[in-house]
Amino acid sequence: MIRRLPIIVLCSALATYALATVVQADEGSQYRTDHVDTSVPTTADLRVAYATSQVGTVYDGSTIPWTDTWSGYCDAFAVATVLAGEGNTTPLSSDEVFANALTHYQWALNNNLIHTTPPPPGALVFYDTGTETGHVAVSVEDGLVVTTQGDKGDHYEVAVTSYLNIPGYLGWSWY
Repeated sequence: MIRRLPIIVLCSALATYALATVVQADEGSQYRTDHVDTSVPTTADLRVAYATSQVGTVYDGSTIPWTDTWSGYCDAFAVATVLAGEGNTTPLSSDEVFANALTHYQWALNNNLIHTTPPPPGALVFYDTGTETGHVAVSVEDGLVVTTQGDKGDHYEVAVTSYLNIPGYLGWSWY
């Protein structure tokens, strides 16, 4: 007799998931995946969905209670995107966000989390912009990133551009 058991398959450092059907023989010794349900959104899918939902907005008003704009808060935008990928959309406190994008990058670099290849969808993309704060954006697909614009106090819309259009590419990380 064969039983079909639903399981969650965890893969990669991103901890993405897909539902799979596993066939188990009576002896319990043989497992194989005969179907992967790709309709279940992955962490990267949820990150991309959140980031792209912000395109064209100045700020959605729900994530960082200490401001009314994403301008100047690129790291808060990045952290909000990571949390949305985990299904968490509660407002951020200031202690959940790095001081700036370069501080976030340095933390990721020190923890061996930085890659210098083209960024995959859902990754955080870091830049040395020649300022003390740097910049971070969110990769969505085909070499594009969703990015905040401007400095604190500005009210620019979140936009989409090529990850190579922003100067000073340093690399990407899942965190």
